[in-house]
Amino acid sequence: MGQIHPIAEHVESIDGHIHSNGDRSRAPGSRIGDKLSAMETAKEQVQQILQMLPEDASLEDIQYHIYVRQKIQQGLDDADAGRVVSHSEVQRMTRRG
Repeated sequence: MGQIHPIAEHVESIDGHIHSNGDRSRAPGSRIGDKLSAMETAKEQVQQILQMLPEDASLEDIQYHIYVRQKIQQGLDDADAGRVVSHSEVQRMTRRG
């Protein structure tokens, strides 16, 4: 089975894709960040993820990429709705702890 990478590593490689063997390579036209659109259906979003993955991608790889895509969209939606906390506010909250 393919290796599952931490989200932080995936976000750093958002402009490429991760092969199931862990190698990163640039896939022209496969930028996940360019694909995030509320106008696309869920099926279209999954099809785009499948197109950017290598043929030997495991089910774990596919699930992981869908999960990350959902979390990125969720974060963008939260930011658009103003559901964010500034860095300085987080620092202030953690000092109280």
